[in-house]
Amino acid sequence: MVRVLTVANQKGGVAKTTTVLNVAAALAEMGERVLMVDLDPQGSLTLASGFAPDDLEASVYDGLMKDAAAERFLLSTRFGVDLLPSNMDLSLAEMELMNMVARERRIGAMLAPLLDRYGWILIDSQPSLGLLTVNALASCDQVLIPVACEFLSLRGVEVLIRTMGKVRVRLNSRLRVVGILPTLYDTRTRHARESLEAVQQHFGREYPVLPQVVPRSIRFSEAAQAGLPILAFSPGSPGTEVYREVALELKRRAPGTPEEGAAPGALRRLGPATGPPPPGGREDRARAWRERVWGTVGPMRNLPLRPSRAPGSSTAGGEGGGLPEGGSE
Repeated sequence: MVRVLTVANQKGGVAKTTTVLNVAAALAEMGERVLMVDLDPQGSLTLASGFAPDDLEASVYDGLMKDAAAERFLLSTRFGVDLLPSNMDLSLAEMELMNMVARERRIGAMLAPLLDRYGWILIDSQPSLGLLTVNALASCDQVLIPVACEFLSLRGVEVLIRTMGKVRVRLNSRLRVVGILPTLYDTRTRHARESLEAVQQHFGREYPVLPQVVPRSIRFSEAAQAGLPILAFSPGSPGTEVYREVALELKRRAPGTPEEGAAPGALRRLGPATGPPPPGGREDRARAWRERVWGTVGPMRNLPLRPSRAPGSSTAGGEGGGLPEGGSE
């Protein structure tokens, strides 16, 4: 069984990447097998996971446009989550996809061989509603929408929901909003409090607004600069607890379990996944995650970014440099 979830909002700067990174880490901490997919040409998720996009030998672009097997560019992070990375090559895909057959289903085809390996696949979409985002929506069952507690963020949600309606009719009838997640909440400002109230009142009638609220914190940027989720970088911070609660909430809201080994809705028709799932139960994986992360992450905080091969992958990128100032989007 696998749950494919897209984190989307056409507005940038609402903590999409931060949400993917930290929900993925929280799920891994619970013993889940998790894959992240970076669908943003800026490569923010790739950077925030500890890799240098410019040094990748292959990326999501190769899987989408050249039919390269995902095994070729599958990376393993230092915090127990796998990643399909991205770089600026992906910026060419929007134009190149226009002339391709089944252009809205390229992501689904790329992910299909990996479905039986993971319990969760989290897709970080780009801040626009182009073909890459439509691909993400066509290949998932659920969408999580981060909304910054700022007035201008509300408009982006309405546009995204309209786009989802079109995708649901034409490409993916199972698509639904699993939740709207308020982010970047600053308790010191009246504007943030009013914006949070507006999100809850405006969208809460038709869509689930998650009870968790992600605070604005410099710790998220510091963690991203270190190439780590906040759960590993600052385990005692308020942001860590919030994202653990978000992950639990998403598990509670997950759709009914499909038959063993089946792909979720939109991907199931692409054919069965191949190969047995990795050994070990959820509790064993959770224990291994704690031993791996807490045993190694402390002294690794200030190391240069470096890629690592995921089990079974054939290549990885070269050595990379540090992140620029600031954190993930």
